[in-house]
Amino acid sequence: MIGIDDIDRWNVGDIEAVFDVCASEEAHCDSQAAQLRNLSTFSTWDGDAAAAAQRSVGRTRVDLSQHGGQVAAIGRAASAAATKIQAIKDNLAKLRAEAAAKMFSIDNDGSVRSILQTVMSVEDANEREADRAALQVLVNQLLLNAEEADDALAAAIRAADGEIRPEQLPAAAFDGSYRGNYGIASLGLPQYPDGSLTEAETRNYYTEAEKRLKTLNDTLAKSDLPVEQRARIAVDLRNEIRTKARDLMADRDLAAQLFREEPNKSMDELIEHKANKYGMSREQALDDIIRSSSESRGSVNAAYGVDPANPKLPDPGEVESRVAARAGPAAEAAPAYGKGALSVVGKAAIPVAVAYEIYDGYHQVKDGNESVLEAAGSGTGTLAGGWAGAQYGMMAGVGGGPVGMAAGAVIGGIAGGLLGNRVGKQLGGLFD
Repeated sequence: MIGIDDIDRWNVGDIEAVFDVCASEEAHCDSQAAQLRNLSTFSTWDGDAAAAAQRSVGRTRVDLSQHGGQVAAIGRAASAAATKIQAIKDNLAKLRAEAAAKMFSIDNDGSVRSILQTVMSVEDANEREADRAALQVLVNQLLLNAEEADDALAAAIRAADGEIRPEQLPAAAFDGSYRGNYGIASLGLPQYPDGSLTEAETRNYYTEAEKRLKTLNDTLAKSDLPVEQRARIAVDLRNEIRTKARDLMADRDLAAQLFREEPNKSMDELIEHKANKYGMSREQALDDIIRSSSESRGSVNAAYGVDPANPKLPDPGEVESRVAARAGPAAEAAPAYGKGALSVVGKAAIPVAVAYEIYDGYHQVKDGNESVLEAAGSGTGTLAGGWAGAQYGMMAGVGGGPVGMAAGAVIGGIAGGLLGNRVGKQLGGLFD
């Protein structure tokens, strides 16, 4: 779970350096592929040797282009993460300033609490609680964006490490925007596994969420948040509730139908709809958006026997047991990926190293500087040494924080690669 202190430790410059490394390596791959494409060494040859050489050059050029594209994808993900993290840090600074001005503090876990020690009237206390709740919702939004940024950067690291292919990076990895989601956690709803609830249970969950959203809307109305921001919070939370309820449905066909036939609408779409259908002004539409965000069709509640004044949430333990019984023995836990996001610095160039060694080894053999076995040994040694060096270099740099880890990965990768190249060439020569 990302905390406020994790956001403080994030260094945008370090992540931007990853993008610079990847952009440089992509350009190198493009240049080398172009040279191979234009290579005419074997154009005047005939026979099997010439055909084999031309096929080899063609494959190497394709490999270079592919690796260049892979590094470019990792670079784009790093660039998007840097953009989003900068927005997160900027918003954290604004929220801290607002909290200090109103005598609130933001704890590391994101909890907002009052630090004002004074006796006040009930009315003043209610207004102060409303301001605290409004700030809490915005902090929840900040932490949700931080979790998404961390997940996206972790995916980029996995791609750089070769655990997943760059083309498997999720779309969110390339989205550097500060998203408007506020999180179901803002409503304090219990957690259930996706695909675990019956239709009636889902409807009770949805109705309970509406009740809590109405309470939040009423609380925020007493704060100093402008009506447009309160309407946006209401719209986004309502959309999150609808999406989450559909994700919880065990009937996946019905959920897909609802997503298809009744998609979520943005605030701008709702304002336009209310203006066209009811002739509302923008201000009237905003007020109506807040009101209607916590209301739904009574006919659906009646069909499932749900009392909107007293919905019955399913017991989380019973749902978990039901899901576990259906799933059978638990699968192995997925490996946790390290928080050292900048290990990508030391490894992002690994695919490029492979391509370059193919290209360089080919020319060394062609020019008579190395035998085939020596070239193969030096290439393998460089790759293995670089990988191991990056790993151990990053571990050695832990004491220096993110910058130290990044520097350790780079320096270790270079040193390991050079040593691996020399040892690999010598071993290859022994079998020549």
